[in-house]
Amino acid sequence: MKEEKCLFVDLDGTLIKSDLLFECLVPIIKNYFYALFLAPFWLLKGKAYLKDKFSDLVSINPEILPYNNNVLEYIRKEKENGSKIILATASNIKLAKSISDYLGIFDDVIASSKEENLKGKNKLNKIKLYIKNNNINKEFSYIGDSEADVKIFNETNIPIVVGNKNVFNKIKSKNDKTTFVDGENDFSLKKFFKMIRTYQWVKNFLIFLPLILAHKFLDVNLLLKALVAFFSFSFLASSVYIINDIMDVESDRIHPSKKNRPIASGAVKISSALKVAFILMPLSFIISIFLGKEFLFVLLTYFITTSCYSFYLKKIMLVDILILSLLYTVRIFAGGVALNIYLSPWLFMFSLFFFFSLACAKRYSELYAVRNNLQDEIKGRGYQAQDLEQIQIFGSSSGYIAILIFALYIQSDISMKLYKTPSFFWALCPIMLYWISRVWLLSHRGQMTQDPIIFALKDKVSYVVLILSIIIFGVAKYV
Repeated sequence: MKEEKCLFVDLDGTLIKSDLLFECLVPIIKNYFYALFLAPFWLLKGKAYLKDKFSDLVSINPEILPYNNNVLEYIRKEKENGSKIILATASNIKLAKSISDYLGIFDDVIASSKEENLKGKNKLNKIKLYIKNNNINKEFSYIGDSEADVKIFNETNIPIVVGNKNVFNKIKSKNDKTTFVDGENDFSLKKFFKMIRTYQWVKNFLIFLPLILAHKFLDVNLLLKALVAFFSFSFLASSVYIINDIMDVESDRIHPSKKNRPIASGAVKISSALKVAFILMPLSFIISIFLGKEFLFVLLTYFITTSCYSFYLKKIMLVDILILSLLYTVRIFAGGVALNIYLSPWLFMFSLFFFFSLACAKRYSELYAVRNNLQDEIKGRGYQAQDLEQIQIFGSSSGYIAILIFALYIQSDISMKLYKTPSFFWALCPIMLYWISRVWLLSHRGQMTQDPIIFALKDKVSYVVLILSIIIFGVAKYV
């Protein structure tokens, strides 16, 4: 009988740009949080036992996993050339088989059981046993990505290294048949900045608003404090964005645009993303110490609120929008606390209604896309497609109320004290009315495809509105 050629394919980091253990961790946190307290005791019985317990609790949808297309193409060519394709993974057998069944390109699966974790030497021994029992050519091929695979690479005829240049160079020096395949998840600064969403840091410039409105923006000491507060908030916000992206990874993968986010696409592994989050978070709190206990308290409040939002509150209709608007207002309050500047109640009321309007616009754009795709609801949210018009009413009305609050502020005693000629602010009312109306008209047309704040950064009209507003503030102050 003729011996078969065989290609053994690793799963985590090779076939998929992720790790099934961490893929299981997300639904466990969402649906079986108690399991996190049991996990250390399961781990005492071995990593294989832990993986088995996780696979008993959750199942993985193989259809939405971030597959490495280069690897899929390679193994399909090998299959066409007559090779037997075996999925050989340290992941649990139940999850591995579900992926094998979905792809339909594997002839067999060897994977970890409840008793044995197939990693490194254990996997090599299992491969050798499989070869012996199935009359396979001893000169087999293996495709993998990690240091743990080096022992297997040293035993194979054709090592195929995925994405790991260090391992490739090490094996290439011993075997000139070594092949390299792009892993599609190499670290880069571009992916890093996209993951921590530095473009969202623009929202944290609201921290400078108390400094500007108090006309103390030339005070170098206060300006430095505002910068410290800005970076403290930004680092914490980025860590929360990462955790939020991890928790939303399943829904993001089926979203038309969010599927391209670094974590959802597999460009950055969940494990790597968690490491970044757990570095940025304590760094944020360490920086905040320089601004006093009151600012630290505000920062903790922001963190608790955003965490509650990420894990639960975003699923409750309207509550999620209200929380988003409050988080903008908290940034302004944090600036006041950090700089010890009194904040007018007028500012809080204006910001609450103004940002409630923009949060509604964000949710409206998502519902608009849902309705256009003939879907009934936003997955993971409390909204249905039929809520579209009502959200528009809430949002536009709230925006106009914000302008009304500003108009009332013009005649207030506080305004009279701060500005030489506050009556010039009346010129700002029609400008604000125009901008809010334009935001909602564009939303109604389906042209507001992103966060309104991010939209404003790319919108020339919004820059004109901003410049006119600055001029009016200056005239009201000094003329």
